[in-house]
Amino acid sequence: MVHLPDIETATGISHSTLGGLALVTLAPWVPLAPAGWALFGLGLAGGVPQLFTAAGNLDVRASGALMARVVGLGYVGLLAGPAIVGGRHHRRAGGCVRPVRSLP
Repeated sequence: MVHLPDIETATGISHSTLGGLALVTLAPWVPLAPAGWALFGLGLAGGVPQLFTAAGNLDVRASGALMARVVGLGYVGLLAGPAIVGGRHHRRAGGCVRPVRSLP
């Protein structure tokens, strides 16, 4: 039987993460944005171990291989994500950096 994380824990983690992103996005003044990033970080800090736990508990006989896949995909996303986003922006912007207008 597969043991998944408690639904209450997963719900609390997702609420913390989404609340942090909402606070960053809708913050009326700049000093409030770091508090949103902190709340987002707390949500991720609770969510990533839950992901590793769920992956390790899928199959006891192959837990090492499953963990290697999950951690490997995390590293691929960490290394390739910024390169992909930067490359797409470079092609769309015509090779120049455009200033981003802030919200009033």
